[in-house]
Amino acid sequence: MRIVQCAFVAGFALAGLMLGCGKTETTGTAVETTTAPEKPKPGEMKVISITPVPAEEVGVARYFPGSHPESAIANGGFEEWYAGADFPAGWRAMINAPTAEHEETITKFGKYSLKLTGDKDKATHIQPDAQPDLADLKAKNVLFGAWVYTDEPEKVLVRIIDSWETYHDVSPSSPGQWELVTVRAEIPNDSTRVIFAIGLLGSDPPAVCYVDGAALIVE
Repeated sequence: MRIVQCAFVAGFALAGLMLGCGKTETTGTAVETTTAPEKPKPGEMKVISITPVPAEEVGVARYFPGSHPESAIANGGFEEWYAGADFPAGWRAMINAPTAEHEETITKFGKYSLKLTGDKDKATHIQPDAQPDLADLKAKNVLFGAWVYTDEPEKVLVRIIDSWETYHDVSPSSPGQWELVTVRAEIPNDSTRVIFAIGLLGSDPPAVCYVDGAALIVE
């Protein structure tokens, strides 16, 4: 026996009859069909958690004073600045550059924090100048984050970018206070690149934020 099912949703009532739209052909007994789950793309990253948390109630807070010995990026506390340089030691612009200044008043740790001022027309980012080799990150969980202070939390992004240029973002949730913002992700074996960045969305007037205690932990 050959069974063909075809149905539609009527634009008006037909004695209460409502049929789903679609077509299925089979031979023998009709069976329910299911869609196979989509396979991950090569190098597609699995995000484990995206967490903005307001204070020391975070279990991972111990990793983020910016000078933690397990951190895989340098000068996460932004204490080192070279004379005449546009960015703190160990950091550089990613494509479009924000304005970077060392800040002595609004700080979380040490003497300085990093003050970032964005652009009115486009997003701007900074990233670590050096990070672990990709081979050392594959098949590992990584935790990237920083303490952030801003009056415009929705315009600040802590992000990991994977091989497909997918941006895995988290923003602070509360204005006017220091907040630990982290992204934890699993780096796949077939990854071709991973980028860690802190950014500001374009806005007029440009957004401003303060960053301190940044760290990258390979778990």
